[in-house]
Amino acid sequence: MKNEVMMVDSILLNIPAKPEYVMVVRLTTSAVACRAGLRVDEIEDLKVAVAESCNILMNQTKNIKQLNVNFNTTGEGLKIEIGIEKDLDDIVGNDYNNYDEQNELGIYIITSLITDVNFHQKGDIIYSISMYKKSGGQTCDD
Repeated sequence: MKNEVMMVDSILLNIPAKPEYVMVVRLTTSAVACRAGLRVDEIEDLKVAVAESCNILMNQTKNIKQLNVNFNTTGEGLKIEIGIEKDLDDIVGNDYNNYDEQNELGIYIITSLITDVNFHQKGDIIYSISMYKKSGGQTCDD
């Protein structure tokens, strides 16, 4: 048994709300989750959930310019919150005809992979998605 004091770390990532930057969030998620002690399969689940979250938030409207991603290690897992950087009063709904179907599928994928997830909304606009993944055992460093 190890007698270690687990440090709680916080990492903030701000990216342009463009699909080509979702890979940056996925790679950062992988690195932080590994450091937080998650297993490889848990990390893969998080990477998919994070990508879906980014897509949901970005595709609500063309007015969203930036996403803020906050990673917090908890000592037992990883909490991730992804939100839009925009005054919600300036957002006027989605610009896409099939957004609702894409949104439903993305939400289904996220909730099937992450047991503790919350969607924060104002009206029809989701302004942030927070998720928590607890470490389940042997880590990617072991």
